[in-house]
Amino acid sequence: MTALVPACVYPGEAPPKPKPQRYEFAQRSMGVEFRILIYSLDPERARLAARRAFQRIQALDDALSNYKPDSELMRLCRLAEPGLPIPVSEDLFRVLAISKRLHRLSNGAFEISVGPLTQLWRRSRKLHRLPKSEILAAAKKRVGSEWIRLDHARHTVEFLKRGILLDPGGIAKGYAVDQALLSLEKNGIHSALVDGSGDIAASDPPPDLPGWKIAISPSGDRVRTWVYLAHGAIATSGDLYGRVILGGKRYSHIVDPKTGLGLVDSKAVTVFHPSCTYADGLATALSVLSPGKGMALIRKLGKAGAILDLGPKGLLQEPADLGLLPYIQKIPVETISPGKDPSSQNGKEKGPPKRGKSPEGD
Repeated sequence: MTALVPACVYPGEAPPKPKPQRYEFAQRSMGVEFRILIYSLDPERARLAARRAFQRIQALDDALSNYKPDSELMRLCRLAEPGLPIPVSEDLFRVLAISKRLHRLSNGAFEISVGPLTQLWRRSRKLHRLPKSEILAAAKKRVGSEWIRLDHARHTVEFLKRGILLDPGGIAKGYAVDQALLSLEKNGIHSALVDGSGDIAASDPPPDLPGWKIAISPSGDRVRTWVYLAHGAIATSGDLYGRVILGGKRYSHIVDPKTGLGLVDSKAVTVFHPSCTYADGLATALSVLSPGKGMALIRKLGKAGAILDLGPKGLLQEPADLGLLPYIQKIPVETISPGKDPSSQNGKEKGPPKRGKSPEGD
């Protein structure tokens, strides 16, 4: 017979403090897999918080999707017209307001009304031929954030031109990551990381660590650096996937709002920012902008950083020391064993990092 023997605690000695455990959850939404990593003392609380965070992500997909005809965003595109302001939800209004600000900051490189061009470019990639010039010109006339009027007092949206089509692909995922992390906080989870297939945001770090260990690999070929992330966000954009060759020229799936065609100057961008919404949008903008203009934009923002992987042309990074950002701490290369993931458990090797970043907790 086996007897349970209680642990000895001597008079005046405090019992050992329980340590939070790591929990991981995954669910597909917005066309990608979202992962939630949590440290908690209570497994039931962790599961409930993760479920509510995924529900929040799904609700945002239902509201912001430009693939679902009945989404709030697509209803707005059908109904809004000159002289007819449409009341919208706080989420949609906030995404549009941030999008217009990013449009101004990036001199049009970020453009949420690029829908007519992305639709046309998707069709061109599928048919493997460039769009006809007259069709492209007609689509470009329907693009422009200046045609979107927001009334902040009434939370209404008015399109000043007919035919406006929104495409939130460069910002909605980052917004969903931010909102999922906020949902976890509201449900009592303060140490968490949310990964929307490369768009990452983190709250408090794991126990006994300064942050969540993230591999930075913009172009997906090799890890450029490792960082700790806490109370900040990282987003990556690039043409690692979705490249197409038309007329002997290689094009990206990312559309330049000014030309209406996919980008031809290949680069991969990683952006660091306190908000994943902004990091996501800025990564899209920097993909469109020249390296010099992209870095000038990052410098203007102050709390942002970026790494541009230009392939054979080399690597650009601003600021030079990412550790200057309050939510980032670089991991010295000499502390990482060759071929090892510094976030691996018990020294076991892990597989290659995912595109852009590879978040893990100890």
